[in-house]
Amino acid sequence: MERRSAARRLVSITMVVLSVLFQGHLTATPEAPPAEPPPAQATGSELEPIPFPNLSAMDANVREQLERARAELEQTTRRPGTNPEVRALAYGRMGQMLQTYDLLDASESCYRNALRLAPRDYRWSYYLALGYRARGDLERAGVQYQHVLTLRPNDLAAVLGLARIELEQGRTEEAAEHFQQALKLDPESAAAMAGLGEIAAAGRDYAKAVEHYEEALRRQPQASSLHYRLAMAYRQLRQVDKARLHLGKQGDGAVNYPDPLLEELLRVKTGRWRQREQANRLLESGQHEEAVRLFRQMVSQDPTDALALVDLGTALAQMGRVEEAVRQFEAALPHTASKSRIHLNLSMGLIQIGREEEALEHCRQAIETDPNFTEAHFQLANLLMRRELVDEAILHYGRVIELDPGNAFAHFMGAMALVRTQRWREARSQLEAGLTALPEDTDLAHAMARLLAACPDAAIRNGQQALRLLQKVFERVKTPDFEQVETLAMVYAELGLFDRAVQVQRMMITEVTRAQRSMLATLLQENLTRYQRKEACRQPWRDNDPVFQPTPLPFSLLTLQ
Repeated sequence: MERRSAARRLVSITMVVLSVLFQGHLTATPEAPPAEPPPAQATGSELEPIPFPNLSAMDANVREQLERARAELEQTTRRPGTNPEVRALAYGRMGQMLQTYDLLDASESCYRNALRLAPRDYRWSYYLALGYRARGDLERAGVQYQHVLTLRPNDLAAVLGLARIELEQGRTEEAAEHFQQALKLDPESAAAMAGLGEIAAAGRDYAKAVEHYEEALRRQPQASSLHYRLAMAYRQLRQVDKARLHLGKQGDGAVNYPDPLLEELLRVKTGRWRQREQANRLLESGQHEEAVRLFRQMVSQDPTDALALVDLGTALAQMGRVEEAVRQFEAALPHTASKSRIHLNLSMGLIQIGREEEALEHCRQAIETDPNFTEAHFQLANLLMRRELVDEAILHYGRVIELDPGNAFAHFMGAMALVRTQRWREARSQLEAGLTALPEDTDLAHAMARLLAACPDAAIRNGQQALRLLQKVFERVKTPDFEQVETLAMVYAELGLFDRAVQVQRMMITEVTRAQRSMLATLLQENLTRYQRKEACRQPWRDNDPVFQPTPLPFSLLTLQ
């Protein structure tokens, strides 16, 4: 992520100026060792072969669909330089298509490969759970549901799926805990209430079973299969008339609950997935009008297709037609239980058309729907910073770090929020924690150097440590940017090397004047005057520094979750 673009990348000092600027200013340091190679990624040899079935006996249309998908998978996975996420998605989508036609051996191999390539994408574990469940392999299905819940602890469909697995395995205590968790996530869940009824009946508490079944039926009257369970419970209570009444009403209507990923599988089988793939390829190749035409066609075929509405809105937003995009996102909300990403997209659109107060509310609703939605916490934190609601922003940056400890921008912005409220010690602690987790991150190291050089709190300042940190930054970056050079002047002033601080500051003023940035030159003059008076800087970031106005997240084509 381009962190300094969210803070401030105003001017890059040229290499010629830098060669003069650094001459004799920094103590000699040994040549940096070569960078360690990146962690090994899954290679083709580590992935399992896909046992594609013989398709000759299948319907011609289905056979053509599967063969085309297989050819696209092979093309994508064999293309040199294709990143693991793209390969994972290719395997995952092939798995979806195979699963819809009950070709479970092949689909499970696809999902396992997708998981090896993208282990934090919960979708592939969820689909594996469905496949194992369909085979009757409850143990392996339960393991996959558990993996989903380590990534998304409040995923309602996974909680209910795991509860059913536990109930069928006779683990009623664990099942009851998960049904209760489902009720906390969705107090109107008929599936959770019916599950509790089954547990009560298994424990021969038929009065409690009747209570739960009746409540489930009230919430979902079309679930006619519940009448049989009620009849059996009333029969055990010797209430024969009520038992007969419900036996007469029994039917095949199952108890349902929102399951967005299962709904996506159904789209694959109806061919709508193919339309979406085609539209997305057009969008990626820059053929926006054609993509929008296809998305509109999908919406006209089914105005309640929330995914098509979201895709249409995202495509319109990428074309700059943001108000139209917002209308599509709003139209999608009533037609899916997976509202969190729609709320996030709405926030993105509303920001662009100047309706930040509404954007703020949609971010809050995204988090209410999915408390572990990292992007929504981050978007909300940035919005809160922009609106100077800094204390609340700090909480959400902290939540992002809890959910994604490797998110360097969250560490950085969390520290900046603490700086904005002059909580200097906490800001230093935040940066220290970030550097412990991400010791090679130059933005965190630079921010720490600036805080140590110019903090108003003398107990925080440490010029020598600031210089050491900044030296490491200069070793890692090819061309130090404007902010890093400005920090160098602050460090020199803190160390009492005012002549060097003046030289650095003057060179920056010359550069920005040449770039016709007169306002910036005026700001730089303030510190130059301080250094000429042999005074150090005691304001690490100006109050109006753009770092305190972070940019919102961009639009992207996001699967409903």
